Amino acid sequence: MFPPATVHLIEPNPDGHRAWFVRWLLSDPPGDRQWVLHTTRAAARHPALRALLAQRPAGLRVSWITVPPAGDPANPLALLRHHLRRARAYRRALRPVRHRADQVVFIPYVDDVLFGLAPLRRPFGANTLIALGMRGDWEPPPAGLARRARLVRALRRRALLRLIAAPGCGRYLSNQPPLVRLIARARPALAPKLVAYGDPAPSPPAVDRVQARGKAGCAPGQRLLLYFGPLARRKGLAELIALVAHRDWHPDHKVLLAGPMTPDAEALLAGTAAAQARAAGVLELHAGVVPEQEAAALMAAADAVWVAYRGHHGMSGVLVQAGAHARAVVACPEGLIGWYARRHRLGWIHDPAEPIDARVRALNAFLADDARRRACGQRARDCFAGHTVPAFVARVRAQLWPEVA
Repeated sequence: MFPPATVHLIEPNPDGHRAWFVRWLLSDPPGDRQWVLHTTRAAARHPALRALLAQRPAGLRVSWITVPPAGDPANPLALLRHHLRRARAYRRALRPVRHRADQVVFIPYVDDVLFGLAPLRRPFGANTLIALGMRGDWEPPPAGLARRARLVRALRRRALLRLIAAPGCGRYLSNQPPLVRLIARARPALAPKLVAYGDPAPSPPAVDRVQARGKAGCAPGQRLLLYFGPLARRKGLAELIALVAHRDWHPDHKVLLAGPMTPDAEALLAGTAAAQARAAGVLELHAGVVPEQEAAALMAAADAVWVAYRGHHGMSGVLVQAGAHARAVVACPEGLIGWYARRHRLGWIHDPAEPIDARVRALNAFLADDARRRACGQRARDCFAGHTVPAFVARVRAQLWPEVA
């Protein structure tokens, strides 16, 4: 049914950069290999996957699967049930080839099936599992973290170590350098299985900044802070609206929100603070999915990019995009975003625990300081210079077969 050296890529969820990862990996697959994409019909409607399936490269087949809806991530039992059900769905899809050692199973986001696979020494029988993870909870738990959340973090770390150590797991790829170093130090025997990769962003096209700023509605001398991506509380939207609506916010500093709406964003943007900021001309909304070319224009127009997300411990594709465009960032203090921002001095750190008056003054000063922002932007470009799509594709394929890279 499947020839030797077939890769079965399982990705039923198009959220975030996951759909783009699949498109980049499969748009030009090596001609001497067979790839099977196991996905859902709902995921296939994402623009990235829709474009991939429309061109259908030679050597790519599609297998439709059904997966259970996500459970409550804060409820350990609900999370465990969800992972177990999803693991069963994945294993069911690979059942016809589980006896074949020449088949590779690649899961580009193993985090949402981790608890279902970790107890199994060989999750897919004779197939080799190559897992890619974007979480790890490598930081010490923050003060005040609920007991239930602490339990989930501890269980996740133990499950991850068990999965990597399993005989059926060939490689574990992570976009978190601190996590890779931490595991390699704590469990040296697992080091050969650990591979760090850089989250990719497409190389930006040439864009005329003056034209881009005009299209974005920027007046001469005005500084533009760009919020790019899904509009949501978890992305720090409430804090950003509070800042821009503050009485001391500088009238020449404009915030542009560009991305698809979520229900909680609709409620925030319907509130008094957002209405006042929009009436004052310092808050503008471009709701909806932003096409690639328009995204590049928005980045070119921006003076800084907002990545001050709430409780976000993973990586941010927007952070890498900002680096590709040499843009300074407004970052959160925790997680991988904070790790990069502090380590490489990529911008201003927004700590919502500080008084809002102080935060407004500091952000106003940061946006007004052109030399500081340019220096931060150049460091961001240097930091993420290797985070290109070709480098990512080569890195992943090298783990599937060394000769493919």
